[in-house]
Amino acid sequence: ITNLGTGTSAFSGRAYISVGIPRLPFTVQSGGYSAPVFGNGAGVPGSLTLFDWIEFSYDSEGNFNGNTTQVNQFGFPLMLAELFIEVTETVSSPEGAMDTARTTILSNINEANNPFGGTWALVTITADAAPAYPEDITYLRAISPLTISSASANPYYDTLNEYFDADIATAYSAWQSTPLVTNDNATGYYTGVVFPDGGIPGIPTPPNYPAGSLAFYTGNHTTMQGLATAIKKSLSSFEFCLTGSKNTITSNDIWQCAGSLANGDDAQKNVGKMIGAAFNRGVVVNANGVVITSLDDINCQSLAGTFYSKGTTYNEWAKWFHKYNTNGLAYGFSYDDVCNQNPSINISGNTFKTGSVSIILGKFYS
Repeated sequence: ITNLGTGTSAFSGRAYISVGIPRLPFTVQSGGYSAPVFGNGAGVPGSLTLFDWIEFSYDSEGNFNGNTTQVNQFGFPLMLAELFIEVTETVSSPEGAMDTARTTILSNINEANNPFGGTWALVTITADAAPAYPEDITYLRAISPLTISSASANPYYDTLNEYFDADIATAYSAWQSTPLVTNDNATGYYTGVVFPDGGIPGIPTPPNYPAGSLAFYTGNHTTMQGLATAIKKSLSSFEFCLTGSKNTITSNDIWQCAGSLANGDDAQKNVGKMIGAAFNRGVVVNANGVVITSLDDINCQSLAGTFYSKGTTYNEWAKWFHKYNTNGLAYGFSYDDVCNQNPSINISGNTFKTGSVSIILGKFYS
């Protein structure tokens, strides 16, 4: 887009692709944000449209950042390819390489167990829209746990919003005796503890502490004694508690990547996104009931083989779409960029610049 992407023209947005009836998947507003409408078979805007999208931004130096996404829904396979230009060479970088056909993916979701699959996870084509599509196109899209867990009319709304509760309780109990240490490039180390009734010896309970919440201190302290010593020597200080609609993280917070996981300053949000990603991937409580005590967004990409393991509680939707991509990368939930598991093009610096970006439609039929 001519002249966009540099200086004061830096911008971000979504590019929607609609197939079939030429209607927008959202209603244009005079102001504010227009979200796509998923439709309920009753003529709601979006219910007559087969669409998908990419998300993108240009920063103030002209660097392009873009990704395909299944955070909200899946309409049809999309891939991104960017041509990077250097003085002497060009490099093409395809991302989101989904080689499984649309019909296969939707058939698999239809046959999967609730709450992640089954008929309630699919949006069917309405009778008045049917003439716009081939006879063998049955569904407009599949909807994600994030979408189902935000729709109280869906019969699996309650199931999803209790889905992680047992693991949350197990983890919070364990973090009363062994701290949770988090680390990321931007904000460094933080140590989280849950104060039981009666407190923790040697560690003062923070002022106005929300009972049962996860409190975080600066630094890397793997034991309660180590944290207590650091506080006594003024080497560590209390920073924040993760709270939202309740004092503890909730299943809804995990699905929505919101509430207790999206409050506060950058450090608190970075801690929240690591915890949210860990619950979605089933690594907070392993198959043997052992609770995680370390989350590291710097050196965790090699641990991807442990995500979504049998015997753990995880986001099955995200697991499916990582499997459907040849490079194993997908945006199955909002914090899937933790550990670089997302299919994003992100090149910055002076060596390469964006030459062009292609949005490629994948297979519709098996």
